Amino acid sequence: MIGRFEKKIEGRIFVLLLPLEVPMEEDSQIMSSRPQSRAREQTSTVRNRAFLIFTIIFPVIFLVITEFSLRATGYGPDLSLFRIQEFSGKSYYNMNPGVKARYFSRVEFNPMTSLDFFEPEKDPETFRIFCLGGSTTAGYPYGYVGSFSSFLKQRLVRLFPERSFEMVNLGLTATNSFTSLDFVDEVLEFDPDLIIVYDGHNEFYGAMGLASHESAGQSRWISNLSLHLVHFRTFLLLRDIYTSITKSSGSPDDGPGGTMMQRLALGQTVRYGSPLYNRTLDAFEANLRDLLELCTDRGVPVIVSSQVSNLRDLEPFVSGETELPSAEKLRFQRAYKGGLQHLIGGDADSAALSLSEAAGMDTISANARYYLGRALAMSGNSVRAFDQFSDARDLDELRFRQSSDFNRAAKRITEESGHIFVDIEQVFRDASIDAIPGSSLLHEHLHPNARGYFLMGRAYAEAMRAHGLPEHTWPPQDSLAESELWSERWMTEVDERAAKRRTDILTSSWPFRGEPVPLIPADSSDRIGMIVDAMLDGELAWEQSHVAAAGYYESIGDLARVEREYEALIAMTPKNVSPYLQLGRVYLKQLQYAAAHDILEQSIGIEPTLYGLRALGAIAVDMGDPAGAIPYLRQAMRQTTSQGEITELYFMIAIASGRAGNDDAARENLRIVLERDPSFTRARRMLEQMDTAG
Repeated sequence: MIGRFEKKIEGRIFVLLLPLEVPMEEDSQIMSSRPQSRAREQTSTVRNRAFLIFTIIFPVIFLVITEFSLRATGYGPDLSLFRIQEFSGKSYYNMNPGVKARYFSRVEFNPMTSLDFFEPEKDPETFRIFCLGGSTTAGYPYGYVGSFSSFLKQRLVRLFPERSFEMVNLGLTATNSFTSLDFVDEVLEFDPDLIIVYDGHNEFYGAMGLASHESAGQSRWISNLSLHLVHFRTFLLLRDIYTSITKSSGSPDDGPGGTMMQRLALGQTVRYGSPLYNRTLDAFEANLRDLLELCTDRGVPVIVSSQVSNLRDLEPFVSGETELPSAEKLRFQRAYKGGLQHLIGGDADSAALSLSEAAGMDTISANARYYLGRALAMSGNSVRAFDQFSDARDLDELRFRQSSDFNRAAKRITEESGHIFVDIEQVFRDASIDAIPGSSLLHEHLHPNARGYFLMGRAYAEAMRAHGLPEHTWPPQDSLAESELWSERWMTEVDERAAKRRTDILTSSWPFRGEPVPLIPADSSDRIGMIVDAMLDGELAWEQSHVAAAGYYESIGDLARVEREYEALIAMTPKNVSPYLQLGRVYLKQLQYAAAHDILEQSIGIEPTLYGLRALGAIAVDMGDPAGAIPYLRQAMRQTTSQGEITELYFMIAIASGRAGNDDAARENLRIVLERDPSFTRARRMLEQMDTAG
């Protein structure tokens, strides 16, 4: 037993030791093959890793090389918000029209960008205001001369003559809160004292809007990502390629034809409360919150306001329709058409009953509510009428007018963030018939007329007063006469008629009319009309149109209107010396020496010119201050290299010296004149008279 057990143990031991009993040659072969296998595995791993790294890095390297190449060759437009311009050797910033390319790749247009300039380094005594928004902020249909920012600046300058105000209007047509949020990052780098935001009408169809033909997609994060990527030239190249492909495929929104409204929104309706409606509202709220948070972090106050639109005099563009059973639909049509017949016949009460019944049957019919509002307003029930008009706007499925939800959101978010909310809609209600905004203050669906913009400027000024901006102590509230401010507004007949023409163009086609209505150009006998047409056709810039109008008025002897044209130019282009000189010339023509002196003194503060200094010297002599004329005339010599002009200035100095009682100086300057030009008979005659007398 013991032996068998030992044999089992030996067998087990043999089995356990068997691998160790392999002959020495075989063992060495196995041992030598293992490092080779491990080396091959390591080499394979290194190759795989290298290939993976190359796969990842190569596209990055390619993109970096492409980006630098595109930048080196100057591909793409200048997308900066501001550009630098020089006046009299001094640099200023103003809005860059090319910034539009951040937001528009399919729709082509030339925006009217602000003429406002500001200094790179803000003076501590300067109060700087930036205004953000779309076409209403830009002052459409007038341009910046008729914007609320111009009316606000006019008021502030009158209230605080000792303060310096820089008003920088960054309104850009057909943009929305995506643009305002995009702008504010850069605006905050320029030390603003106040930011005013009037935004919301373009949330659906403006650039980046979720229902726009210029949309980056129906998601806010994609739109914001696009606004970050657009600063890379590679992204611009890819965008341009995509745009080129879509244009070649005949996309209906491409090309220059049609109004901006048509090119951005044609075919895009949005039902109230739909997913797209709610996503757009959410995006607006998020954009506004982010904008206000950025400003809060920098300690910059913001004024946000409600949006006003034409409720009384513009029926809905697209009225929705509930799918009703045949019998109910017949009842609705009977009540609706009956209400319209009563309304046409002047029976407001019967119209209100029928239309109220129709509105109750079809809860998304914007038209039923609009005409119910008309009936209620006719019967004198303006409170209920406003509610119905407001509902009609909210239910309008072509969303060019901001709905009540957006106004309420703007108010709530602004007040929660501790900033300032101004209810512009209420301001217009207070100034409208029956407290219902309409065509008395608005041109078409949403752009104010001049009186409307004037009211906006006043409302913002009152908000600034209430919050101690720019000073905690304001002048008395009645220190400005509203009628005087209105009469001194910075717009002229050119601007008024241009606004009328732009409005006619806008409302001559979709969505205001089914078929476009051709517009008749101005008659050749209508000089101002022809100037306006040339400006709107791009043949004249805004400044050139006002200079042309001034020239026409001067040709017919209407110097008062000439004066107004140059005053408007000075107000809107204060760094341009030319209108100061022209206005000084007009004052001199009317022998208004004091007024000429004041405006020419302002001109040399902007840029010393030969004409301005020489005229100031002549005015000083004529007003009995010949000694005061001499410094102007000597400075004028430094503005010219013309020997004839310099000789003439020496002669003027001689006259001024003689009238100041300094005969020696007069004789010396007369001799200089004759040395320079022996044929100068006036100088020779004057010197002979002095020698004879003396």
